[in-house]
Amino acid sequence: MSEAILLEEPPKADFREFYGQDPSQFVDLFLPRNKTAKGSLPIVFFIHGGFWKTQYDLSHGGHLCRAFAENLGIAVINVEYRRIGSSGGGWPFTFQDVGAAADFLPNVSEKYSLDHSRVVAMGHSAGGHLALWVAMRSRIQGRESVLFSKNERPFEFKVSICLAGVVNLKEAFRLNLSNGIVKDLIGGTPEEFPKRYAEASPFELLSIIPEGVPPMVLIHGVEDNIVPFCLSKEFVEKARYLGLESARLVELEKTAHFELIDPKTKQFQIVESEIANGKLG
Repeated sequence: MSEAILLEEPPKADFREFYGQDPSQFVDLFLPRNKTAKGSLPIVFFIHGGFWKTQYDLSHGGHLCRAFAENLGIAVINVEYRRIGSSGGGWPFTFQDVGAAADFLPNVSEKYSLDHSRVVAMGHSAGGHLALWVAMRSRIQGRESVLFSKNERPFEFKVSICLAGVVNLKEAFRLNLSNGIVKDLIGGTPEEFPKRYAEASPFELLSIIPEGVPPMVLIHGVEDNIVPFCLSKEFVEKARYLGLESARLVELEKTAHFELIDPKTKQFQIVESEIANGKLG
């Protein structure tokens, strides 16, 4: 089963850079060992999943990151952030960390000769939620919120790719995913904190973002019994209804949750093709 990827020894990153003072505020950088392309490398900004819980760190994403770097000849940044169960995890710090890591990208790009004008935001599961959120965040400045970047120019992504993402927090709460973990993430129920859910859930943000949001690709297995396929399907349906024609769903039959991040699967090849289609080359 592809979930065995969680137990396999991950490859080591090439470099680690801290974007904050907390031990969990860092990114790992993977570079292709045999760089052939001239010029600065495009980047995948990858956010790992694990239902935002501290017991799941970025290490299992190393398999995916190394595969992308070698197979596609790109740089891959694996993002760590504060999570539920550790000091500073959950609302609002989990979101602020991912935003800070994104705004740190120009610093990393300058140090390692990367091209921060060609960056894909990508995440799996809970990380898929955060990838869509951080890509949408840059388009809704001016709204008063503890979540949104205080930078004059928050980082903007070329495209976002969401792998089996928890893209609708209200629905995930209703479905009691991972024994009610969304309540722990946000700090309460949708009835208690409607504004928090509105600002933190990509499904809700669809209603307020202006035109020009980067293209969004949602890839989801129909047989996923951890994060239901319907979340991605309903997200893209809403996006299209609101006129965001660049939103697209890749529906994978006979696919569960972890095949998307396992380099040994055919589903992983589909994910790689979507990166290539993002015109980063």
